Amino acid sequence: MVCLMEDIIRIKHLEIVHLDLSYSHIRVQNARVVTRMADSMQRYGQIMPILVVAATAPRHTLIDGYLRVAAARRLGHDTLLSHIWHGDEKQALCHILVNDGQRRWDIFEQAGLIKELLSRYQLSQRELSRLLGKDPSWVSRRLALLETLPEQVLQS
Repeated sequence: MVCLMEDIIRIKHLEIVHLDLSYSHIRVQNARVVTRMADSMQRYGQIMPILVVAATAPRHTLIDGYLRVAAARRLGHDTLLSHIWHGDEKQALCHILVNDGQRRWDIFEQAGLIKELLSRYQLSQRELSRLLGKDPSWVSRRLALLETLPEQVLQS
């Protein structure tokens, strides 16, 4: 059986207008960081693909790459190089939390993703900690951030 590389890693250009930004409310917004990313993309091009999960064609749900999308929009780009995840959304979200060594995640973004996983997929904290390969107290501490801080602090 012949296995083509494109069957293993599905990377292609997707139109930004076809991206569902379902998790944008979780992501920390910082205009200066978007400007730096746009400058980098202008100078060097898109270095890393965004991570998406296929939805109803031609739509894809954006899992990781919200900063790159904002920078591409600022630059007037219509498409982004995209890695299309073979599994489902839950697996993709767990993957980005497990592989947080590849990207420095804001602790509030981690907490928001954990909260989304728990509520969307009806997981217990123990189940989620097992899926992430983390101690249950790690999950609990992240959630406590969202529950104990005043809304004004979270918004800033």
